[in-house]
Amino acid sequence: MKIHHPDEDSKGILQIAYYFPPIKTVGTLRNARFCQTAPQYWSNVQVITTANAFIFDQEVISSMGDAQIHRIPSFDFRWLIWRFSKKNTTHFSVNLKKKPGIGSLRRALDSFPLNVLIGDGGIFYILRGYRQACKLIKQGEISHLFSSFRPMSDHFLAFLLARRFPHLIWIADFRDIPVDPRLKNVFFPRVQHRILKWILQRARLLTTVSEGLAQHLQEQYNRPVEVLYNAPMAQQAEVHRILVFEKFTILYTGALYPGLQSAAPLFGALQGMMQTGVIPAAELQIVVCGKDGALWHEWATTHQMADLLKDQGQLLHAQVLELQHASHLNLLLSWNSPELMGIVTSKLFEYLQA
Repeated sequence: MKIHHPDEDSKGILQIAYYFPPIKTVGTLRNARFCQTAPQYWSNVQVITTANAFIFDQEVISSMGDAQIHRIPSFDFRWLIWRFSKKNTTHFSVNLKKKPGIGSLRRALDSFPLNVLIGDGGIFYILRGYRQACKLIKQGEISHLFSSFRPMSDHFLAFLLARRFPHLIWIADFRDIPVDPRLKNVFFPRVQHRILKWILQRARLLTTVSEGLAQHLQEQYNRPVEVLYNAPMAQQAEVHRILVFEKFTILYTGALYPGLQSAAPLFGALQGMMQTGVIPAAELQIVVCGKDGALWHEWATTHQMADLLKDQGQLLHAQVLELQHASHLNLLLSWNSPELMGIVTSKLFEYLQA
């Protein structure tokens, strides 16, 4: 998407991003990239984000430049999980997700109105953020809004501001689809679509990560859509520690969606090649990074390859990039369906860079 340089009517931009450094998530990376690039187009960059970064895993990302960051307290379901969990986690564990009723609870948290009341951010974050944003806008330095889903609280906050200040140009970004026909992640999808269409009518432009998702958003919400690909961050282009694997290494980094992704075909092919002597088992290893080591172990055990699996757990992003550069094959597992095309993860661009 081509963004024109600021003129007299384009003084500054307010970015609303719950997931923002130092929170360690893939969504943070896209928001950080936007913030680092924004000064090329706006002379004043303001960011509203959560003050709850301390409850998440953290990772240092290089400076956000001259952006002024306003951290707003958030009392949402992640804060509640962190507050009352003995393990001090902010996520539903794999075992917890399997328990009866948890799937319905997660769908409820992704559905209106819970997604703005106690979903990521929550109503307190929205109201406090709204008050802080109004102060910034009344100073006459803000001409644009940029909010990125998820969470929905960021878009809802931007919607309230666009209603209050009609002169603002609101850009609503979608890293994911809020009503996913394949994941079936919400209750009453048609109702959720209507509510989203009402909210997004205030947006001047929608942006997303791929052509497939852009087509879906345009069809559902009848708004102009542009694609902003997840390009790697410039300062992360160089990997300073060069790793060397003695064994032929296949690497997978990131999370998995059970039922939508499967490495079973890979394990089956490798098992057959080892049985026929095409690949010596002693010269092969499969390295995985992320929170789904138990699922990888299940696949490997099923194909008698557990001893070839190296689970590195959750690493810093810089460490993941080092592994991507060192591996012989970077494995990408994705999915598409007739209902929704264009699932393109940010790691694809990191793999291309590697």
